[in-house]
Amino acid sequence: MLTNNLVNVQYTLNSLKDKVSKIVIQMNTFEDEANDVLVNAVYAEKLIQYGNRYRKDYSNVDKSLNEAERLFKNNRYKRAIEIAEQALESVEPGVTKHIEEEVIKQ
Repeated sequence: MLTNNLVNVQYTLNSLKDKVSKIVIQMNTFEDEANDVLVNAVYAEKLIQYGNRYRKDYSNVDKSLNEAERLFKNNRYKRAIEIAEQALESVEPGVTKHIEEEVIKQ
């Protein structure tokens, strides 16, 4: 009887350890993904802000940045980044790499 109880306790402990390990992995994954979202949001915002200087002179940039802003407001940061990067690269090649590096430094 005591042996059965010890076996059950050991099984329960092993099961709990396994569950805790899985939760820790999930939490680490969640933390990484949340950080990626924050970095993408900041980068998208910086691209749009930088692009504002070209809105008046380049209607295609203005149109693209309007779309990037709409996507940003809908939390579609990666797509907003793609559109804003294309717009900026069309008027100032290489600038997006510089902006990205500045965001990463933060």
